[in-house]
Amino acid sequence: MSWEWSHTSEAYHNAKTNLQSLAKANLEIIYAEWKAYPADARNSSSANLNMEIYERELERAKALNRDQLVGYIWPLTEQLATCTNGGHLAWCCPFGCQCHMVSFSTKA
Repeated sequence: MSWEWSHTSEAYHNAKTNLQSLAKANLEIIYAEWKAYPADARNSSSANLNMEIYERELERAKALNRDQLVGYIWPLTEQLATCTNGGHLAWCCPFGCQCHMVSFSTKA
């Protein structure tokens, strides 16, 4: 179960900052997941990842810098606007993988 975002602008700023602080390898995976996820299924929980596209985009992501990766991921994260129950963690990938979530709070 998930919730739609309903946070302060400060919380969104914190989430983006926390996304930027993820390991580059995680950003590469999130980027590739978004690239391989069918755009027409972005509001469907049953869409499948196109593995051929995923593998190609994962390799391509290695050549991108952190700002380029976040610049692609964050607008999709905002568009998805989904978080965990309670509103604590923002989904940064289309599947809500626990390791691809970031907090709306400042990191300790």
